[in-house]
Amino acid sequence: MISIKQIKAARALLEWKQADLAHISGISLAAINKLERGLVSPRQHTLAILQQSFEQAGVEFTEGPGIRLTQGLFRLQIWDGETAVPKLLDDVFLTLKDLPSREFLLSGLDESRWDDYRDLVMQHQRRLAQNAIGLRALIRDGDRNFLPNLNPQQHYRWISKALFTQLPYFVYADKYAMVVWGPPIRVIVIQNRAVTETFRRQFEINWQNGKMPKV
Repeated sequence: MISIKQIKAARALLEWKQADLAHISGISLAAINKLERGLVSPRQHTLAILQQSFEQAGVEFTEGPGIRLTQGLFRLQIWDGETAVPKLLDDVFLTLKDLPSREFLLSGLDESRWDDYRDLVMQHQRRLAQNAIGLRALIRDGDRNFLPNLNPQQHYRWISKALFTQLPYFVYADKYAMVVWGPPIRVIVIQNRAVTETFRRQFEINWQNGKMPKV
């Protein structure tokens, strides 16, 4: 878990004031001030939220007291076979569940391809909702294969078939994932802020230009 020195150093590296950290993390300014002055003993949950807030902004905490910016870092994970999809859904949830800003973006979603994972997807959707994690999906124009617990007009946008044929992708926190259906099925997850932000911007453009589904 991060130390008080690392919190101060991370703020300085990002040129954040205590008020900036309070706004981003959701922890009160008074609590952060007392924590940095050593007037209170920090709870593990508080430190975890602060660490994730910094990591979302591109800070990596190294062994010992060190920190560094992660813009140049590139992490790759590949999962193959029957466990690939469960690992992806678990990674989405575990990555997002304690962040102050939580949203899972899916582009090129064809839910008919997920029929074999229907129960798993429903369980995943419920735990996202229970933890106030948002979900938005871009689907093919005219597709009405919506998840039953989601409001189509809130969580879905129709995009043209030409855009839909682009490679499906998933964006969450600082991660970008692709599912290659195979066989065998393969999930590729890239953790890199520059890559993720590129696809997040692409998603938002398509969302703004997409059509609200008719139900």
